[in-house]
Amino acid sequence: MRKSFVLVFVVLAFCLLSTVLTQAQTVPWMTGEFGNSACPYGCNPFYVQGFNSGPSLMFDITANPIVGDVTWDWQCDDQLRECHGQGSGAITGGDVVGGIYDMNNNFAPRATLAGSVTGGFVLFEEWTGMDNSYWDRYYYSFSGEWTNGFSTVAEAYSSTSSDGGVDEFSLTTYSPEPGTLLTLASGILGVVGVARKRFCR
Repeated sequence: MRKSFVLVFVVLAFCLLSTVLTQAQTVPWMTGEFGNSACPYGCNPFYVQGFNSGPSLMFDITANPIVGDVTWDWQCDDQLRECHGQGSGAITGGDVVGGIYDMNNNFAPRATLAGSVTGGFVLFEEWTGMDNSYWDRYYYSFSGEWTNGFSTVAEAYSSTSSDGGVDEFSLTTYSPEPGTLLTLASGILGVVGVARKRFCR
């Protein structure tokens, strides 16, 4: 009788465990390639947004990378009329914020994102003289947690220049956060082990 009870309990536990693990899925409308191939002058190249048609939801994410020391190398012509500078440095941190909004309810917030920039580097260029211009490129990664249980990891490229900018975000969003699933799965397995020892003596 005890062994039959344990067998049923184990079967039910593993069914629950299987269901939990299969839910560690990506959120399709918040996963993929996002951005602007031609960000007009004055737009924010550290900002990305996306939409879901059903239900009508929108998300946005803003990254704020912090740049450490930048090392510059300048080369000028003999008369110092034209100069070209190249700089490089590390992205040392920064925060990431975002939100999910209900477009059918006056963009009421459904969830918020809090995260951090986890690393990256920058390449800067400047031209002075007849052509005063610049081109700044940021390559970085970030991750964050949403208040609804989602989690997002990303690789991003943002650039600003005298002519405008470009932003490219490669996002992967999970529902729910994989670490939570692992903890829950471990708990289920632990309960199974205790039950087995208790009833199979």
